Amino acid sequence: MAIRNPGNAENLASIDRPPEMLRYVLENPYAESPDEHLVLLDSTKKAIACSSLWWNDCPSIEGENVACVGHFFASDQITGAQILEEVRQRLLVKGATFAIGPMNGNTWRKYRFVTSDSEEPPFFLEPENPSWWPDLWEWEGFSPLAGYHSSVIENLSESDPRIQRAEERLNENGVRIRELDIENY
Repeated sequence: MAIRNPGNAENLASIDRPPEMLRYVLENPYAESPDEHLVLLDSTKKAIACSSLWWNDCPSIEGENVACVGHFFASDQITGAQILEEVRQRLLVKGATFAIGPMNGNTWRKYRFVTSDSEEPPFFLEPENPSWWPDLWEWEGFSPLAGYHSSVIENLSESDPRIQRAEERLNENGVRIRELDIENY
């Protein structure tokens, strides 16, 4: 197996990438301007894992040199561990002290893993990933930086008592929520 940095979209297009990889990673990850995109190739030169790295223009955390890791795909745990180890080594060389991932550079693009299975179909714009990917990242030294929760509320007629308290806090802080008025933005 070999790690390859295609360098640009044209070179990447010449690599045999399986459909399941393209399900999770853009056809052209260079469209999201990573500083580097890595592909792990098997002995037949077929892509079996990949990831992109950003070390310029990343979110900031005080006291840290932040990098981002995104466009992640791994066909199995072994290839996933290999690509993440290569990611770690390359980011160390670039001076990164803190890596955030999965995140395609920033939160305006695809970011985060779904960490629990559900019988429900994914919500609109909710990411999809194999259930073992989050565990793999934790085994490789990553830990959750933030958490999100999505849920279905089937009875919209019930009132949540927290809404009144949230409204009061918002009002105290000068936040006003109103319906959109096209004539008065």
